[in-house]
Formats: sequence, C-alpha cells, structure tokens
Amino acid sequence: HIEGCGVTRAVLLTAVQQEDRAKGLMEKYPGRFVRSASANVMRPEAADLLTKAIKDGALMLGELKDHVAADGPELRRMYDLAAELDVPVLIHFQDVPNYTGEGVFASGFKRFEGVLKAYPKTKFVGHANEFWANISADYAGDASYPVGPIKPGGLSDKLLSDYGNLCADLSANSGNNALSRSPEFTAGFL
Repeated sequence: HIEGCGVTRAVLLTAVQQEDRAKGLMEKYPGRFVRSASANVMRPEAADLLTKAIKDGALMLGELKDHVAADGPELRRMYDLAAELDVPVLIHFQDVPNYTGEGVFASGFKRFEGVLKAYPKTKFVGHANEFWANISADYAGDASYPVGPIKPGGLSDKLLSDYGNLCADLSANSGNNALSRSPEFTAGFL
C-alpha cells in the first residue's frame, strides 16, 4: 500500500505488545520504517512500558487512543513522561463517536489549550477527528468528518499558530478530509 502511494518512509504506530513485529519489519525493510510506542494509559505500568520502548528505539509516544479526557490525569502522566524522555506524544482526539458504542478518545479538545500552557516542554502531535474538525471556526462539535468550506480561525489552526510545542499529523483520513474541504484555505494554512 505505501509503495502504491509513493510513500518512502513511515512511522509504525506500535502497541508495546507488538514491538517485536515492528522491529522485524524495520529489519526487513531498512530505512523504510521507524516506530512509535503506545500503551493503555489507564494501566499503572503504562509509563514503565513506554519508557522501555523509547529506550529500545521507539521515537515517540503514540498514538495514544484511550477513553480518557485529553486533560485528565492519565494523559497528563504521559505528557510528563514525554517531556522527561524528550520525545513527541501523538494524541488521538475524538469527541464524536463514529458508530454506536465506540465512545470517545482523549475527549475535551476545546480545553486543550490549558494543557499546551501547562506543558511547554512537551512536544504534542495533534491527530484524528476532533483535531482536524476544529480547523474550521464554525465546527459545531457534531460530526467526525465535517463537510463544506472551512471558516478561518478554527481552534486547531489557532493552537498550531500560538504554540510552538504543537504539531499536526496529516496521515489519517481526518487530515485528508480537513485539507480537501477548502483548497484555497489549505494553501494558506500550510
């Protein structure tokens, strides 16, 4: 798939239980892959598992995708860890379920500016539905993949402009959806 897309290098979003598989792919395709490390942040051993993975070659924490608040204690513990290890942390922000029973992940993106202020030494990577839906100032918080033109001044755009410790990941459909909605906005945004 990645060859068909013209991708030459990719990050394997690797659960700590799958590290050996990721390392095997990295050995099989030298120079093609790097890996991240993720664990269930609700488990008490998450920080130890992630620290071990980083020391063993993972380049960042994430994708962290758990049913917790983005500004809650579970993820705050990971933000501290990312700063301590000096690695970025990729967060899956999703406040609107895609299907019945899915739930939400790293909820409360509208409050995330407080996290960026509180953790200036942590490098964050914004990702997923809520992050990219909020690129538009008129996002109503009611759709995972909003349609129509983007109204400048959205929260994600503002946070990316105002905080040097926040970057964005475009690799998922949510990023593609956001940037394909308004070509004229996208050119200026990029």
